[in-house]
Order: sequence, then structure tokens, then C-alpha cells
Amino acid sequence: RTRERDRLIRKLRTGHVSSVWLQFGSDPALLRDSLDFLREQQHALRLPPFKTIGSLFVPSKRLLAQQRFRPWKGLFLSAQFLSGVEEADAITRQLLALYAQYEVGVVVETPCTSQQDLERVEALLQSWRGSAAPTADHLPGGGGRRVPSARAARAEHDRASDKNSMRDSEKEGRPRATAQQPERKRQRE
Repeated sequence: RTRERDRLIRKLRTGHVSSVWLQFGSDPALLRDSLDFLREQQHALRLPPFKTIGSLFVPSKRLLAQQRFRPWKGLFLSAQFLSGVEEADAITRQLLALYAQYEVGVVVETPCTSQQDLERVEALLQSWRGSAAPTADHLPGGGGRRVPSARAARAEHDRASDKNSMRDSEKEGRPRATAQQPERKRQRE
């Protein structure tokens, strides 16, 4: 941990750091200590405010089993966190409360492949929002708007994907598809 902090201080001293991203963990005391360290360094080095973004994994039986038997490199989760979904949920809510207290933005890193997954993410984020009613000012592309719900974030992702899909078809010389005019296969001449 000392080595990581030394590397971070060197990077912060460059003055070119606009955000610090935190890897998910399961120790609220260690998270608080790390967030205090970031604040201390910001003041000690007289740095302009930077964004802090924290990872969020939504606990599920599948995720806990995966992390018990084949943990991801560099991700350390306590035995208490891995003991069950209820325990992991409780710890995750503690972490989210700290994120809210320290104005840390949240990046959900759990795959959401069903409506049920999205509802679990939404429920956890509601507890985060309720802790301090954060805004997206401290997030990349902020602008004072409230942090979107998981459903709204998914809709935004889908709209962005549609735009990228349209740009790709234009690059390939195909006409852009619209809702009124579906894309047609190019006829061979």
C-alpha cells in the first residue's frame, strides 16, 4: 500500500491528474483511510479539486462464488463479504455511504443482463443517493445534473450505441437507418 501511495503522490505532483479511480474492496475502514489520504494530499500539495471515482460490484450468489474460488487479480474481498449475499449487501451499503460522504462517483462494474440485475443496481444506488444526494458535478462530463438511475444510464448507453452504429454504417458508405426508413441491404450491381 505504501508503494501505491508513493506512486500516486508522484502522479498528483505532476498537476495533470483530473481523476482518481478506486478499485472495489470490502473494508470500509480502509476505504475511509484511503479517502482521508486523498484529501490530505490534495490539501498538502495545494492541488485543484480532482474527481474521485469508486467501483461498485453488486453482490450476487454467482459473483461471490466466483470470487471465492477464482478471485480477480488485485481484488481482495474479506471472508465476511464472501460469506453471503446479505453480508456483502450490508458491506456494500457501508462503502456506498462513504462514497456519498466523500463525494465519490460510482462506476457499476457488475454485468447487468436482466431487468432484475438493473433493479438491484438501482436499489443500491438509491441508498447511495439517499446518503448525501450527490450530483454528477464530480463525475466526468458532470454539469450539475443528478446522477442518473440505472435504468436511465442504460437508456443513455443504448442511445450512444445506436449513434455509433449509425456512424459505422456511414463510414462504410451505407445509408443511415432511421425509425421511418429501415436500413436496406445494398443491392449488388
